[in-house]
Amino acid sequence: MDPIQTIEQIIESRFRIAALATRRPERALGVFERMARFTGRAVYLWERGTGLRRLAGAYEPIPGTGTLRGALDYVASTVHFGIYLLPGVRAELGDPRIEERLWRIARGPERARRLVVLMDEDPALPRRLVPFAVRIVHGGRAQRTG
Repeated sequence: MDPIQTIEQIIESRFRIAALATRRPERALGVFERMARFTGRAVYLWERGTGLRRLAGAYEPIPGTGTLRGALDYVASTVHFGIYLLPGVRAELGDPRIEERLWRIARGPERARRLVVLMDEDPALPRRLVPFAVRIVHGGRAQRTG
């Protein structure tokens, strides 16, 4: 299946968190960038210290999103649809404050649809988030994590 179709299926599902296991994050980012360009979907990339910025255009970073906590607070509070790519965050997933923010996103109101994509070689989700996430193996198929 085409990678963009796979992402679209995940977006249409009930999952709001995806754990993307990849050894080649630049290739995975390329898929999301193509998706943003061809579908018009709002896709954001997070960079530590800089923050969330929209892909596929010359956009300024969103203020206050330079930390992972700040980025997740923004995602949890926005009412607009978006795909939020968060690379290299595995080490921070054990922080209870990060887990709580992800929990708020996973269990948030249905009207606020979004997809948070945790990208790492092996993104290990906190146990209570596993039933609310889909695992994607870059170069493989999407699967439930639980």
